[in-house]
Parts: sequence; C-alpha cells; structure tokens
Amino acid sequence: MMKKLLNYRKMIVALSILGASSMNGQCLTATNGLYPTATFATAVCDGTTDNTITTLAYNNEYSNVSVTTGQTYVFRTSIATDFITISNSGGTTAYTSGVGPLTWVSTVTGTVRFYSHDNASCVGSDTIRSRIFKCGTPPVCTNPIVDIPYTMGFETVQDGACITIENVNGATTWSIFTGTTSTASTGTKSIRYNWDATAPGDDWFYTAGLNLTAGTSYTLTFNYKSSDGPTYVENLEVKFGTAANAAAMTSAPIVTLAGINSAIASPFQSSTSTFTPPTTGVYYVGFHNTSVPDQAFLYVDDISITATLSVGDFNLAKLSAHPNPVKDMLNITYTDAITNVTIYNLVGQQVMVKSFDSNEAKMDLSSLQTGNYIAKVTTSDGTKNLKIVKQ
Repeated sequence: MMKKLLNYRKMIVALSILGASSMNGQCLTATNGLYPTATFATAVCDGTTDNTITTLAYNNEYSNVSVTTGQTYVFRTSIATDFITISNSGGTTAYTSGVGPLTWVSTVTGTVRFYSHDNASCVGSDTIRSRIFKCGTPPVCTNPIVDIPYTMGFETVQDGACITIENVNGATTWSIFTGTTSTASTGTKSIRYNWDATAPGDDWFYTAGLNLTAGTSYTLTFNYKSSDGPTYVENLEVKFGTAANAAAMTSAPIVTLAGINSAIASPFQSSTSTFTPPTTGVYYVGFHNTSVPDQAFLYVDDISITATLSVGDFNLAKLSAHPNPVKDMLNITYTDAITNVTIYNLVGQQVMVKSFDSNEAKMDLSSLQTGNYIAKVTTSDGTKNLKIVKQ
C-alpha cells in the first residue's frame, strides 16, 4: 500500500487561487487547490472518532466537508501549529478560524471548506500532513474505575469514552478507528496511532482505572499490528501507574515491542505479560508509541487484564470449555465442583451469571451477540478466566 505520493499530485490540483486572501486572521487562499476532490460526507459523529479526510494534505489547500446545523465540529491537522479556516462552500465567507484544534458549532447545513495554512498570515507549504475532524458530543464514561477482569474491544461509543488519550508530541496521536476486519482483531474497530511526517511518536492512551491488589500478579493480553511493513516499523511500550498521564507511568515497562513491521493484510499478533502492583489502589495501564517520525499506522485491539492464579490454584489440564468457538451451548468441566460461571463482554459488563454445584457447567449462549467474551469460572480451588468466542 502506497503511503505517500510525490509532488506530482499537485499536477492534478487546480493551481488558481480559490477565494480571497487573509481577512481579519481568516485565510481563504488555496494556491494548492481542492484535495481530495470528493466531498467528505460520511462522518462518524460520536464525539470520539477521528474522521480523517486525507493523510496527504498540503497547506494553502482545502477540503470539502458536509456539515449539519447545530452539530459540534473540531477541525485540526496532524501539525499542531497549523492555522484552520472554515468557510462557506464558495470560499467567500469565513465562519470561524484559528490554530487547531478549532471547535465550531455549525450554523449551516451543507458543504463547507476546511482550509489549512502554516499560520495566520496564510503561508502555505508542501509538507505532508493529515486533515482531520471530529463531530458530535463525546460520551461520558459510566465506568471510570472498574474491577478485574477488564476487557476493552473498542466496538462501542462507551469504549472510546473510557479511554484517556494523551497527545504528548502535539501532532498526530491515538484515536478510535473504524475500518475493516483487517484493522481490528475483533469486529471493525480498534485504537490506532497515526504516523506523523516530522514528529516522533510520544503519545499515550490509558485504560480505565483498575482496582488492583498489592502483591497480586495480573496478566495483560492485547493484539497489535502495523500497516506498512516491512519498509516502515513501529515501536510500542506498556507501563502502569496511579494516574492517566505520562508522569505517573513510573513502572518499568510491562511490554516493549520494537520493530513491529507487519503489513495491513497480515494477521494481528498477540502479546501476553504479567505485572504486580506494589500497593493496593487504582492503577492505569498506559500504551506508549515510541516510533521515529514518518513511519506507519499502529493498531491495538482486544485488551484483557485478569488476575493471575498462583501455581496449584487450578489444575489447568483438567479445566475444559467446549466447543470454543461456540454457537449455543458452552460446556465447562473441571475435576472439582464448579460453583459459579460469570460471562463478561468486551467492555467489562456482566452479561450472564449462573450458579452450579457440579463438575460440569452448561451455559446457553445463544442469546449473546457474535464476538469475544470472558468466562470467569469459580471453583473450590479459586477462579480462572477463559476467553470464549461466540459465533
């Protein structure tokens, strides 16, 4: 997949100046013309999703975007200092302007122009950047602090609300991404780091707050992939700390992944590791992109954090869950009596629970939607979390 185009792209762009010059700090010039030619009309307006118009934008250029009266929009490029102007469809009247991210409550329904320039003097450049906007009102996280087991699959608006993103480099950053089955390990949504042409990766995203117990070992599992390997590579580290910010990520890395160079068509890879908090309290797990500039996209999906059982708690060889994947009836067996089975979805919500007093537990999952779930199996020996795939 070609990630960048050469300057010959300008040959297909109208070279005439489209609109007036700077007026009162508003830039309505576009010597690089309209790009892309199609109007962006299929925005996801959930308040959290980045709608990327193009990753191949120049400045002194504009894109057409369909907007709706009363909707809140936040416009920006991947370069934090860029100056943004939003105008009418003819480029003669500016509705709002300023350094991005630029927030605007639309006063019109129809097409607007999204201009970007280097500064308020309307200077342009051919440095490649992304042109991006969000729309809608961000949802409020209803479970900001949760108990283990914790799962995050990014498939719902609530998922995005309960993730904290910290844009340290001031350029591109992590965002919830809606794509295809090639960009998500389950469903069609994941969280994606967007490459920047000049800024190194130094951005974080954090889980919800997790109630953890001192001395208990926890297992972290997640899936990941890059997009443009082997030419472009990504780096990722994972830490934990007592707040959702970089300064609080004082632990040694739980995971260090250097040289991720998979292609967009490659399968997701899986990472599993353990960590132990020193004191009881609320902790956040942070995912930190550490790539050099001008690389590729990095995707993370299906995060799971569970309590790690000590050796001897469970005879894992005697614990069985079948069939898995399952369509209807799930059969769980163990050498001792199973007392309880609880099913959680990928946002950590309990969707089913049933009590038993038998070596065999039968759970009818026919009413559940297709996807991944966690089955928490409780016996006299302790508990064990199993990943269940519902077909």
